[in-house]
Amino acid sequence: MFTVLPGLESLGSCAPARSQLTELAAAGDGFVATVGEDCAPDRTTLRIRTPQATHVIRATLGRGDRTDFTPDIFDLRTTGPMVAWAEMRLPVSGPGPAITLVVARGATGEILLRTTLDEIPLAIGLGADGTVVMPSIVDCSLRVVSPAAPAPRRIALPAGLCPRPSGAAVVAGGRILYSVSGGYVSSDGRGEAHFLRDTAGSRSAIAFDGRRAYVTRTDCDADRLVSVDPSLAGTLPALPLATLRSCPVRRSSPSRLTSSPSGRVSIGLRCPAGCRGTLRLVQQRRGGRERRVASVDYASPAGRFVVRPKLAAYARRLAACGGGLRVDAVLFPAADDRTVPARARGLGAYRIGSRSRCRRSGGPAFTAPAPGPRA
Repeated sequence: MFTVLPGLESLGSCAPARSQLTELAAAGDGFVATVGEDCAPDRTTLRIRTPQATHVIRATLGRGDRTDFTPDIFDLRTTGPMVAWAEMRLPVSGPGPAITLVVARGATGEILLRTTLDEIPLAIGLGADGTVVMPSIVDCSLRVVSPAAPAPRRIALPAGLCPRPSGAAVVAGGRILYSVSGGYVSSDGRGEAHFLRDTAGSRSAIAFDGRRAYVTRTDCDADRLVSVDPSLAGTLPALPLATLRSCPVRRSSPSRLTSSPSGRVSIGLRCPAGCRGTLRLVQQRRGGRERRVASVDYASPAGRFVVRPKLAAYARRLAACGGGLRVDAVLFPAADDRTVPARARGLGAYRIGSRSRCRRSGGPAFTAPAPGPRA
């Protein structure tokens, strides 16, 4: 774990043999909170570092808890001067684990709130005033609690705007933003909620300062940071989201190509909606075996453009022989859904000529197709 600003500083590290442990880290105003930096086999200790001191807070067993079960700290969050986390303990009797929500002041480590929850939170959203919001898919609601109002309250949500099973809510300026399957929703914290305009299809994290929200929109040619007014309502997109966007790529150059003295070939492509990804030229054999001849990344707005991959030295010599070198073009488009690896897309065959000296031998062996660069 490292701090990034104002300077790079190591906070802690674990040996690779213990990499199954999960370290948590989050930074607030003038402090850094960490769990697991001591490489212990459990997550029972929270450390809060400030320029003046280090505060250590331990999750402890309560009365009636199993002594053979170590309490676990999870879902660490910081916002402004506040830090919040959840603790899980296992009672001797009961239907499941006991969950406690804790809110503290980062500068001093002072505990402001400790309350029991009736379900494991999907994710904790923390406001700068200590307000915590927890989306629930059990009954399509938001759970809200704060040091000023420690009794958890439930906010029912419209049936079509239920939270999705992952993604923390963001709390600022008296509003709550949370993720749904299709984008983000803005709630006033009293029951009114609407789909947030300009977030359709976004699966990115969201930032919110109380006045403007910021999400990343995935377009065919680029990822764009979008500023959103939380008061503006939009239309929830239809599912599945994969049908929202199509980024076709077509050929727009002859099938016969000639390499330059430096070994580059010019391949014309056309993207009606813009596109980006990786283009590979490969030699293919029976059984699906292949070897790579050239590769180039591409990104273009809508229209025609040219990519210039550079041939490997052995491929230039093969291309100089009679009849030239036959290659297949394979595209690996940047996936709309970043959680799904891009699938290869065949673009067809090209035949390449070269003015190098002919040599029919050499080059790497043919092997199974290599995975895409984003797999």
